[in-house]
Amino acid sequence: MKIDEILKVHSIDNNPIEWKKVDFNLSEYITTIKNYQLMKVDSNGYNIYYLLDNDKRIGYVVFEKIKFGSHGVYSQIKLNSIDEKYRGKNLAIEIYKEIRVKENLRIMSDFEQTEDGKKLWEKLSKEMPVYGINNIGDILPIDQIKDLYTYNNTKNNWVLITENRSSLFTLCGSKEFCEGDLLKPHKQLTESKQ
Repeated sequence: MKIDEILKVHSIDNNPIEWKKVDFNLSEYITTIKNYQLMKVDSNGYNIYYLLDNDKRIGYVVFEKIKFGSHGVYSQIKLNSIDEKYRGKNLAIEIYKEIRVKENLRIMSDFEQTEDGKKLWEKLSKEMPVYGINNIGDILPIDQIKDLYTYNNTKNNWVLITENRSSLFTLCGSKEFCEGDLLKPHKQLTESKQ
């Protein structure tokens, strides 16, 4: 399905996003990723980031701001898609990396994930620190979380997070914990690439 053919799309939790109501004329330029323009438009409570190849929308990531327990406000991923012709170039990962830095977003996974969503977060964890938090205040490296992708309203559900280090240090409460136990898997990965 081509991005411009989508008039109404539902996220995993079935909140509709009405594309026909989005005024793309209000978009602002963010940066360029692999020769494609990354644009942003805010509409009906959603932040929509999309890529342009010339004037054609070829991919998007949609976020909704939510408060998550005592952790504060996050930009939760509600939808993402890349046109079939442009897949295999890691464009979604590049979008996340750019907006996390340029927009200083605290990015959170949706409460439930598709198989493709799980793969995306696994790839992201190789590029930047990714960790899990739950709705009662726990924070752990993703490799220590059981039932990571299971959502149940009565349990302490885990979501995945990536954010800049200063926000992370505030969330952890201790720079030593963050740089030690929490970011250790990412540090080891980064050091092994050098």
